[in-house]
Amino acid sequence: MNVKLIFREASKKLISDFNISAQINHSGSTGTYREGSLKRFLEDGRVPRKYSIGFGEIVGSNSDTSKQADLIFYDKENCPVIVFGESIQVFPSESVYGVIEVKSKLSKQKLIEGLENIASYKKLVPKNNSATRPFGIIFAYSLGGNSLESLEKNLKEYESKVDCDLWPNMVVVLNEGIIFHMNRLKNSLRSEEFNINTRLISIHFKEDTLFEFYLSLFDLLTNSRLGKLNLRKYKELPKQVGNHYVIGHDKFVDRGSGNVFELKEEFIEKVYNHCTSLGNIEYKQVLLLQFGSLPQGVEEKDVAYKVYYYNPDNLPGYHEVENPVRKDGDTYIMQVKSNVPSHTITIDGENFIIPRAYFNEEDMQIREGVKSKDL
Repeated sequence: MNVKLIFREASKKLISDFNISAQINHSGSTGTYREGSLKRFLEDGRVPRKYSIGFGEIVGSNSDTSKQADLIFYDKENCPVIVFGESIQVFPSESVYGVIEVKSKLSKQKLIEGLENIASYKKLVPKNNSATRPFGIIFAYSLGGNSLESLEKNLKEYESKVDCDLWPNMVVVLNEGIIFHMNRLKNSLRSEEFNINTRLISIHFKEDTLFEFYLSLFDLLTNSRLGKLNLRKYKELPKQVGNHYVIGHDKFVDRGSGNVFELKEEFIEKVYNHCTSLGNIEYKQVLLLQFGSLPQGVEEKDVAYKVYYYNPDNLPGYHEVENPVRKDGDTYIMQVKSNVPSHTITIDGENFIIPRAYFNEEDMQIREGVKSKDL
């Protein structure tokens, strides 16, 4: 059996599917058709069952999201699809092996577009010693009035401006060839092998391009190792507010109207700058400042961890205020400003404790379109 001949026939089938898609006027339908053709080719017994192929977006544990990816290779056995539907799928980054950006004709513009999509994915995957780096591939059905060598020059220019960890693992043009990276006269497929001494090489495989692409993709998949997925990290994802990723700042409810409010970026930045300039303290110390002693049942070892505490005016603790609270029906109202009650928000993974007395109307803004019932 001549395996190369089988792949040459498969390549002809892909080209035929591409030509059919070119007759479809709607660009979205055309893209779906060509991506589906490559997906069907790979799923037809050519990719081991443990790998599944989807499409959509990839989300990191900091709630940053990749751009839409055409083909996403993920762990079928252990990867939950966070959101699923006919038009969109969202995958946790720890369960994704890599992506393929599929293009009709690979002009310089389409090349850069694909490179930026791949970089947006690779950026959000944290480096983990127990996991290999994800891969990103550009696969095109044809050239865009250029050559493999001109694409190599375009790629070299792009890679000179970005971190090598964000480079694509290969660029493929069907029936033309593949652009690889090389180290010491050896093809380097894995992102871990890329460095400032890595150079590019264009190899004209012509009608055997699909076969060589498949072999390289198989190598990338079978040598990939995923890290452990902690789905609890996605229970409440941080939101980017200015330069920070924040949790717990956006669920303040006005019971009367049902409106939901969030802390403004300026207030969060003020809290962050003040607290980090002073340094963190043990949570035990915060409780002592608030109540004068540890609450009943709380042991010192349970509150020995570090937090940041925002109290620039040195507001008094509950134990330092005479008659601090009055009851109005079922509601308890603080009669004087003190450091109790407080609210905790997480900024860049660190806990910041803020007395609610510091929350003023000018520091908050309404979340448009969100009501208390939506929380």
